[in-house]
Amino acid sequence: MEFVLAVMAVALVSLVFSFVINAGIAKKSAGNERMQWLCKAIYEGASAFLSKEYQVIGIFVLVLFVIISVIPAEGMGLKTAISFALGAGASALAGYLGMRTATLANARTTNAAIESLPAALRVAFSSGAVLGLAVVGLGLLGITGLFYVFTQFLGVEIQDALSYDILGFSLGASSIAL
Repeated sequence: MEFVLAVMAVALVSLVFSFVINAGIAKKSAGNERMQWLCKAIYEGASAFLSKEYQVIGIFVLVLFVIISVIPAEGMGLKTAISFALGAGASALAGYLGMRTATLANARTTNAAIESLPAALRVAFSSGAVLGLAVVGLGLLGITGLFYVFTQFLGVEIQDALSYDILGFSLGASSIAL
């Protein structure tokens, strides 16, 4: 179990670095008033789209949660449904963080390009790193966290926990990502 805790620690470090890099991007100048206005308009439009999208996806997740939780098949049921919902939530959170960081970085990247192309590349690359680290952190934390809870607190056998955990979480995460 020490390995599982170590992986969870790595996941947390990944998330912390993601937030630190995001804070660094936020501190950069967003440029002149026109750039800031455009940045805000893009953020508001993207947020409105994501809000509507997540409302529709939320219904899909709820319906699938109910279906998965009542399936009488071996290895399915409430544990898999919970894993599915947590995977969907992690994927939705990663999508939100990616959208937020991308819209935060767009004017800052443009403004940095006035200084130099390498400066703009650093801002853009950092923006991508935020999403990459968040996806890795949320995925690792979700899968290992569920595995730990299933095996240590719910008494589920390791091979069964892997199927509940990985299949459910992965299905939830991929259904939102796609």
